[in-house]
Amino acid sequence: HANLKEYQIVNHFHKSAAITTKVGLCHSLKNLVWFNNVDVDTFYPQCFDLKDRDDFEEFVEQFKAIKAETLVKKFAFEIEDVDRESLRASIKVCERRLMDLDDIIDLKNPPKSLVSEEEWEKIAKDELDESKLAKKKHNDWLKKMDCWKVNLHPAKKTADKKKKLKAKKDNAQTADEKTAQDDDDLREKCIEITEKLKEKFVQYDLNGVHNIWIVKPAGLSRGRGIEVFGSLVEILDNC
Repeated sequence: HANLKEYQIVNHFHKSAAITTKVGLCHSLKNLVWFNNVDVDTFYPQCFDLKDRDDFEEFVEQFKAIKAETLVKKFAFEIEDVDRESLRASIKVCERRLMDLDDIIDLKNPPKSLVSEEEWEKIAKDELDESKLAKKKHNDWLKKMDCWKVNLHPAKKTADKKKKLKAKKDNAQTADEKTAQDDDDLREKCIEITEKLKEKFVQYDLNGVHNIWIVKPAGLSRGRGIEVFGSLVEILDNC
């Protein structure tokens, strides 16, 4: 002990997983509020144990909420164009996040969740769904088998490409129909929302604009098994 620095601590108790594993540390820091009046979000990135039911549900809701936040950021700061239906649904979710709990309770019909299924369907237009995930996993498997160069379905690929180009063209035409004034009003509203979000949530900057999450098996060490995802369906597929 003579060689320990003032800021160093030695652990002398058994079953130290509560502080020496990532999942244990996650739960320990979340329980810190019961022992000290401190907001863990001010010094520890949001972390969830997806095997814990409450944590799992909290994560899914948080993922959806931050997805809405990122769409508002992208449009506000002109990072990239955003589907207007997705944007308007995202604005509603962000405004709900900014409401005080008492105000939400006082609503005539308070929402059952932060993001409704209908809103998520609009917000997640660019998200992978189960069918797209299956196709992606299949393509990944082909690459691993060194078969990715084989053009198995050229006609289908050509048809899919034409369909995507047509959809892109239709989207462009729809965007052109929107007046510049409408976009200016939306952008002004989005900028206002981002300023309020930054003021209320300390991890606003950490959330970024792509909603990227790091997923790691709780029982592995030395960085083994770490993966990075930006899609909810991929994260749930790896749970």
